[in-house]
Amino acid sequence: MANAYGNQVGHWKVKVNAWVVSSTATSDTIRVQAIAVMSSGWWTESSNCSASVWIQGVTDSSGASLGYQRLNPGERTVHSHDFVVGRTEDARSLSCRASLTVPYGEPGTSTASVNVNASGIKYKEPDEPSKLSIARVNDTSAKLTWKNNPDNDDLKPYKQLVIDRQGGTGGAAVGTTTITLTSGNERVTLPVTVRDNLLPKFSAGTQNGVTLAYEGTGIRFTGTTPTTFTQWSRPVTLEAGDYHADGDGALIKITAYGDTTGTALIDTRTIPQATLEAGRYTVAIALTAKQTPPDGIRHPYLERLD
Repeated sequence: MANAYGNQVGHWKVKVNAWVVSSTATSDTIRVQAIAVMSSGWWTESSNCSASVWIQGVTDSSGASLGYQRLNPGERTVHSHDFVVGRTEDARSLSCRASLTVPYGEPGTSTASVNVNASGIKYKEPDEPSKLSIARVNDTSAKLTWKNNPDNDDLKPYKQLVIDRQGGTGGAAVGTTTITLTSGNERVTLPVTVRDNLLPKFSAGTQNGVTLAYEGTGIRFTGTTPTTFTQWSRPVTLEAGDYHADGDGALIKITAYGDTTGTALIDTRTIPQATLEAGRYTVAIALTAKQTPPDGIRHPYLERLD
């Protein structure tokens, strides 16, 4: 039980008690009491007294006309109400308030507030999606379909569905392989071609407050948000062909070697795929101005499609 005393009026004041008296999976019943407290050796009396209690999250308060009241030394509950408050996803602290008004004798209003803790909704583990299927679109993409099975009535909603993709870098070996997805007892397998990652290894280091470092087969960015365009670049020689790039949260940009205009032949923001002639190029991985460094280990890639 949580309690607190209100402001003193003459020789009396109000006290608030609040506690959870019962609960369900989605709601709490919270009792809030207004208690008159009179100092030892004193008393007062008045007609037209009133009291009210209130709790955060419930639109209406509970008030009572008490009529004539004589406040004797000690404590006495003058009003009580049970509020049913719906639970939210997370636990929270709810403000509770009680007030008592005495018009005559020692006239005035005393108000007290206290916080009471309410638990969050206790969700159950959701049922898995079913009827998973996968259809090949091309060597770099596939279409997934499935049936969602949320059960909101049984506290098994879906908050998020995560689709995990495994690429050639640090994953399957280059060549023809298969991708398998499972959902419960559902399992589907699709043949795919895993291509070589042609992205060069950049020189690790810090620029404009951002550090690029390699971890295993991936790249990690750490540091502050750069205020200007920030890149790490390497010259490469590419054969003629169709190329596709994915920065996995960063930017991949390819320009002709020695081109000082910065004209992009591939830019994952606008031109992720292009046909390149055989020759020398500059490949850069970059963060744009005011771009927050992506979290975790990233796996950018450059692949030749033909």
